[in-house]
Amino acid sequence: MKIKQRLTITVGIAIALTAALIAGYFSYQSELNVAKQIVFENLKLNHSLTVANIEGNFNALKSEMEVLSHNKELINFLQYSKAKNKELDSWAKGIVSHFGYYDLLLINARGDVVYTVAKESDLNTNLVSGPYANSGLGQLFKKIKKSGNFELADFSVYAPSNNQLAAFFGVPLFKNNTFLGIMAIQISTSFEKLTIGVHIPFIKDYIQTSKFTFNTNNEFLHNKSMPFELPSTSPSVQNDTLFVTSELKIAHLVWKVIGVVAPVVFKKQVHWYRIVYHSSIAFIISLMALAGFINWQYQKQQILVYKESEVVLVQNTWHQFMAKKPSFGADFYYRLKNKARVLVETEVTEIDELGTKIEQYITELTQALDNPEQLAAKLKQLATLAINQNLEAKKLNKLPALVIESIEDEYGHPLPQRARQAWQKVLSSLTAQVITLLKYNPEAS
Repeated sequence: MKIKQRLTITVGIAIALTAALIAGYFSYQSELNVAKQIVFENLKLNHSLTVANIEGNFNALKSEMEVLSHNKELINFLQYSKAKNKELDSWAKGIVSHFGYYDLLLINARGDVVYTVAKESDLNTNLVSGPYANSGLGQLFKKIKKSGNFELADFSVYAPSNNQLAAFFGVPLFKNNTFLGIMAIQISTSFEKLTIGVHIPFIKDYIQTSKFTFNTNNEFLHNKSMPFELPSTSPSVQNDTLFVTSELKIAHLVWKVIGVVAPVVFKKQVHWYRIVYHSSIAFIISLMALAGFINWQYQKQQILVYKESEVVLVQNTWHQFMAKKPSFGADFYYRLKNKARVLVETEVTEIDELGTKIEQYITELTQALDNPEQLAAKLKQLATLAINQNLEAKKLNKLPALVIESIEDEYGHPLPQRARQAWQKVLSSLTAQVITLLKYNPEAS
């Protein structure tokens, strides 16, 4: 295999690989965009269901507390707090267990914690002047006493519950428009697990309160220590991470529900077999194009390679043709001048004499066809002439057709098919060799 052929194959394979990589890249980007869009739609669907679930839970809690605020047992207990009420204790424990609360507390109008299910250290303390006056429960009592409505104290560290985070919901208790105190519900971070029946894998949900953010595993972080910066718009993409957020209004507080999908999630949704398919198709098409190009080059070379029988046919045809003493040279000169727009600069002024020189050169050229050394010298001489006459490859390629036209014109009829094909192949090959000499050895002499 020749060096040029090896180079062609190497370059062709490199181009095929490059095409495959480019096709693979664009296919990957397309698949990634589709996967991202699908995940984005799933994220928005999951988020809307999550928000609805959380809102439903807190609205239900509010409704439950408002209903309980009219319970006569609770009102009587606050009026006669010194009395023991085993029925209330049993009922309250059932409420806490059924709804998943952490604790249920009763606080009288003076701020005394007169009852709790959990029986922690906040029992029998005062929320106005006692040790937990500034706690979440203390803040809740003051809010409700002032507003007379359902209120919420956001998550904060609560000492009586082993310094765990706790939020408090509360409603006022009245009798004959007289404020008797409040009923408070304490919830822990495990109350709202954020998991719903249609929860989609790989999507992380968060609730962000005023100070803390909770995830689906009941883990929490301070808002200043979040692993990501929450975008200002929703839905949005930030560093290939998908975000969707919604505000959740509870009492006078505004929480946020956040849905997040990391880049690794939608990259897992990419269909790699499609990328491989597109890359393979691009590689195969490139190889087919390479094979076609190599075959075209081969066929082109085959056309330019003449046989010994064709050399003999050309020599015999020319010998017979010149025996008739035609005016081929002059006719060829005029064709060269008029059809190829070639003005031959020569010291000879007589057309007949110039024609004789042309005929003599072609005679010598045909005789040298079976002698490589003589042929090389003649072609080098022709290349030098082409340089001197400023003949470009485009004009040189017209020479074979002009030679054959001149011969057939002198004959008065077309050459026999085999003879014409032989002349065409030989002249085309010689022209190509001259053009090669001009390209790689422009100073041929």
